[in-house]
Amino acid sequence: MNDKKPEPALLPPTTRQRHFQDLSNLLDALLPPCCLVCSGQLEPAVGGLCSTCRENCIQLSGPSCCRCGRLLPEGAGKHHHCGSCRLKPPPQHGLRSGYDYRSVAPLLARVKRRAETALLVPLLDHLRSLKEYFPEIDAIVPVPSHRLELARRGHEPTLTLGVLLAGRLAKPLLPGILRKQRSTRPQHELGRGERAQNLHDAFVVPKSLPLSARLLCRWCALRTGLSPSPLLLRMAANLEKKRTIFNGFKLLLVDDVVTTGATIAACSRALLRGGATSIEVFTLAKTLSREECEVRKSDG
Repeated sequence: MNDKKPEPALLPPTTRQRHFQDLSNLLDALLPPCCLVCSGQLEPAVGGLCSTCRENCIQLSGPSCCRCGRLLPEGAGKHHHCGSCRLKPPPQHGLRSGYDYRSVAPLLARVKRRAETALLVPLLDHLRSLKEYFPEIDAIVPVPSHRLELARRGHEPTLTLGVLLAGRLAKPLLPGILRKQRSTRPQHELGRGERAQNLHDAFVVPKSLPLSARLLCRWCALRTGLSPSPLLLRMAANLEKKRTIFNGFKLLLVDDVVTTGATIAACSRALLRGGATSIEVFTLAKTLSREECEVRKSDG
């Protein structure tokens, strides 16, 4: 019996998408692209950031805890768990981060405050071995904002990040199903102990498939070319059989930055209550603790 899962259905490019690509190629020929940060001219076949600005964005590499993503000293095994995760494992099953937050903080501030989401494209493009991190997932779920937070900001950076990541990993995106049911204080204003309490029961997975989620999935399918229809049918079948909506799903949770991990933990618990069998996490950046900074210095 063949248990191999079918690949996500690729949607054919529309006429509008083909015309947009032709126009983009023409503009690149007439107006050579420049760096999104310093406005310097880009080298051929390099997108978004010049070599100097790319070097300033420090990628996280080397050994790390496979459960929480904490940086570990050189020589730690690939599947090593840090001491904290051995004593009290977090709800997620794995976490990977792309960059040291301090090196990309100005760029992420522009993304969040000024909606310059084009900066996310080169940041993802320059990450090494992105596809190798999460080979065994069914779908991608972005960390949501509360509707009041979304109204204040005017855009959802994690949704844009999820759309871009879905295209690169060839995995469908399921937005709108994980929901933030109440507004909370900004996490950066709180201490480590207050952050978890601030997000207690803030995220939920509904017991039915909202129409808004279906519409968002259709919109994301047009953006990524990946159809989530088989997954939506699986969720509908789960609900018909009185199961939880994500029963049997392996999910990738996506956020822009991880600091203490309180938001990731709260979202992961909600997805696990929704029936997910495993939660992997990807964050574009990670705020390093003092101990992790010392590890990076000692490893050179």
